[in-house]
Amino acid sequence: MDYNQTLNLPKTDFPMRAGLPKREPEFLARWEANDQYKKLMDHNDGKPLFVLHDGPPYANGDIHIGHALNKTLKDFIVRYKNMTGFKSPYVPGWDTHGLPTELAARKKAGISAETNISDLELRKICRDTALGFVDIQRESFKRLGVIGEWDNPYITLKKEFEEEQIKVFATMANKGYIYKGLKPVYWCPDCNTALAEAEIEYAEDPCHSIYVKFNVTDDLGKLTAMGADLSKTYFVIWTTTTWTLPANVAICVGPDFEYSLIKSGDEYYVMATDLAASAMEAKGVSDYETLGVIKGSELEYMKTQHPFIDRTSLVIVGDHVTLESGTGCVHTAPGHGIEDFVVCKNYPEIPIIVPVDAKGRLTEEAGMFAGLTTEEANKPIALHLEKIGALFALKKIEHQYPHCWRCHKPVIFRATSQWFCSVDDFKDDAVKAAEDVKWFPEWGKDRLQSMVKERADWCISRQRKWGVPIPVVYCQDCGKEIIDNDIMMKVSKIFGEEGSDAWFAHDTESISFQKASNVLIAAVLRDLIKKRILWMFGSIPVLLTLQFAQGENTSRFLLTYILRVLTNTEVGSNHHFLLLLQAATALRISKLLLTAGLLTAKAKKCLSHSVTVLLHRKLSANTAQIFFVFGLQVPIIMQISVSALRF
Repeated sequence: MDYNQTLNLPKTDFPMRAGLPKREPEFLARWEANDQYKKLMDHNDGKPLFVLHDGPPYANGDIHIGHALNKTLKDFIVRYKNMTGFKSPYVPGWDTHGLPTELAARKKAGISAETNISDLELRKICRDTALGFVDIQRESFKRLGVIGEWDNPYITLKKEFEEEQIKVFATMANKGYIYKGLKPVYWCPDCNTALAEAEIEYAEDPCHSIYVKFNVTDDLGKLTAMGADLSKTYFVIWTTTTWTLPANVAICVGPDFEYSLIKSGDEYYVMATDLAASAMEAKGVSDYETLGVIKGSELEYMKTQHPFIDRTSLVIVGDHVTLESGTGCVHTAPGHGIEDFVVCKNYPEIPIIVPVDAKGRLTEEAGMFAGLTTEEANKPIALHLEKIGALFALKKIEHQYPHCWRCHKPVIFRATSQWFCSVDDFKDDAVKAAEDVKWFPEWGKDRLQSMVKERADWCISRQRKWGVPIPVVYCQDCGKEIIDNDIMMKVSKIFGEEGSDAWFAHDTESISFQKASNVLIAAVLRDLIKKRILWMFGSIPVLLTLQFAQGENTSRFLLTYILRVLTNTEVGSNHHFLLLLQAATALRISKLLLTAGLLTAKAKKCLSHSVTVLLHRKLSANTAQIFFVFGLQVPIIMQISVSALRF
């Protein structure tokens, strides 16, 4: 008997087995065919808006469990809000620029840092790689059942996105937030680039902490007064980064701490009183005596000799010195530490030495250790210190050390010229803005506010080819960077039309930055007036001349003047004063005009010919002084045509 026939069971079309691997793709295909997401948005149209802003993943590989968790949790929230009286659209996005994508592209294409490839070729490989992973990840997220505007995501390499990025940069620059400066930054030798603080992760690293003796050469008469023999008196420093010793230029002490002069055998050591016992224990010595104590501030400006480089290490004071470990005498290398860099700014006589190159190898400034990597240099330096009698003690420890978040290898601090965003001007506003946000959990607000308050200036430049360029031009003569709103807006417009590849495909001449050339020429004029190379006769003040130099028609005015100077041609007679211009100055401004991309073909030809004539005459900047008429009536000057000039 078939007992199924004896039961009154409900009738259903559901299959006996779920078979999700087979059935789920069918659900997803039906949702997509019915445009279920659009219907949901139309259904909720007019309801209060709830927007979940998607922090984008990098387009540099397949998705992993972290991506799956992130996207499904967001999908819970979006679906819940859409079912509880809100319209909650979801626009996914991808971060397609930067180091992670470039590394993935290089790996996929088999391109190393030494591969000879043009910038545009590399960028095309990066773009294709990024867009390929966008498609792969998009399908994976859709397979997870996540709903959203998958056909209209935001992607950072899109032209319109890059255009807006430059506009935001310009706004920040105009408010004074952007600057270029020499600072120690996190540097990854393996990735060969600077890193921001957010790109750093910490891990426990075993290392040797090292105590090093610096012989005192000038004690200002204070240590000898306590009975020390200066030739055998040492400041003892402590460091966990032995490779930075070639960059040492100073020893920093705490101004309010007490320091002891300790005698052990026939040598004398200066170290913080509170740390003397632990330092002597590290040396394995228990038989020593304290000859006297002195306040840290009284040690300032004593001098010591670097143990293996012909260089003086000055004793300075700093509030960052602590008594948590070491000797209270801090090895100071401003080229490799932000606190060292900051404190050394108080002592202009101290140089900033960076004896490590971009690949993490010591340079010639490191002396006998040149060519070694920072990791390789630790042992040879320690052995050399022991050989010359400068090693006080050595101790193996484990400590937290920064690593690159991409390659997971140790990073270094290295002073380089980078672009920064100063956060000090808007820190307080950011902290106040957090008060207007409802936090879940509540402690998240305190955590974020604390992070903002402690945040240092943000390093925004990277030594990479794949990314949005910093829209700043440089003076060809002096190398000075020019941050100008008109230039940045022009770059933004070009990026909106061509994308950021335009920065690499065109040079300044073909992009034709008119404002840039005017700024450059104005800078030249200001410099010449300041140096009295331009001499004015008459009643027109310097200020008016500078205003003129910054005018929109500067290049056209100067073209007329330069042509008259170079060709010795008299044009017009309306003038109120004369300017004296040296031939070298005429050539300099001429080159600016010729490279600015602003002149008509005929004008450019005339000016080029004039420069050639002047060069052939071999006029010396010391002897050639050429007078020309500086007309004040702008309409008359504007009417002077190049064709009127006689050669």
